[in-house]
Amino acid sequence: MSQDFNITLGDIGFDYTSQVKEHVSRCNVCGSSRSIVISRKDRYGLDVSACLCLGCGLVYLSPRMTVEGYRVFYQKYYRPLVSYYLKQKIDTATIIAGQRQYARELFGWIERYLSPSKDVLEILDVGGSTGVVTKVFKENLEALGFSVKATVIDPSPEELAVAKMSGLETIEGLVEEKNIHKRRWDIVLLCQTIDHLMDVAKTIIAIRSSLRERSLFFVDIVDWEYVVRRKGVQDSLKIDHPFNFTRQTAIPFLEGKGFRIVSESVLSDGHLIGLLCAKAEERPSSFSPGHAEFLLSLIREKQALSQ
Repeated sequence: MSQDFNITLGDIGFDYTSQVKEHVSRCNVCGSSRSIVISRKDRYGLDVSACLCLGCGLVYLSPRMTVEGYRVFYQKYYRPLVSYYLKQKIDTATIIAGQRQYARELFGWIERYLSPSKDVLEILDVGGSTGVVTKVFKENLEALGFSVKATVIDPSPEELAVAKMSGLETIEGLVEEKNIHKRRWDIVLLCQTIDHLMDVAKTIIAIRSSLRERSLFFVDIVDWEYVVRRKGVQDSLKIDHPFNFTRQTAIPFLEGKGFRIVSESVLSDGHLIGLLCAKAEERPSSFSPGHAEFLLSLIREKQALSQ
């Protein structure tokens, strides 16, 4: 990939200042109203305000754009903005190779947990982009003798067009706006997407409601603690991640929403932690009381070093 690709924020035409914004008064994960602002800039240099929840350690943007603002953002500005930051062209064509490698690694890990008693598997890939991950799963499952029905939901019509050409069912839009629980799925994938959601709690509840018994749910998080250690506070934050998780926040949250962690893996790029889940009884979330204070100390340390 070319290293001399160079565009400016002006070239992209994204005016963050003029976007309609909303305040987030409570943590979407633990419900706490106690938070502390940790940064007023993101990695793109935009005036994005990020807060650390003092109840569970979730890092979230507030204020943030509305659902409508993010819908337009993902359709027009998201890939160009990433290209600007990385100084590399990132678009539908360039992301496919990386997605395919990721998908193969993911399927190789999850394959052993599949139930052999199912003849037909229905897969939902939430935030599935071009459908590369879904297609790899479908092809590998069919090679094992399964009949597969695969669906991708994503807000980008351009990326969904690629998925549709691969023979996948597509649903355009944000998952929070779609009634995915009206159907039943055997495998739900939330790959590199949970950080992008507008309402994590609503989405996870809907996913659990949409799963059949003995179904599997996969989700991975960008481990925010890992990223902030490597890149510092500002470069760990971005407008396209309304939420930022750590393992110590994600696992109690999922368990509290009725999931059991079947298996964990640090994926090969290092900053992603994968969690393979099954339905279980709901129970109260048990967030570590000292985790938020630990993260706050880390934030202050990294901010001091950057001055």
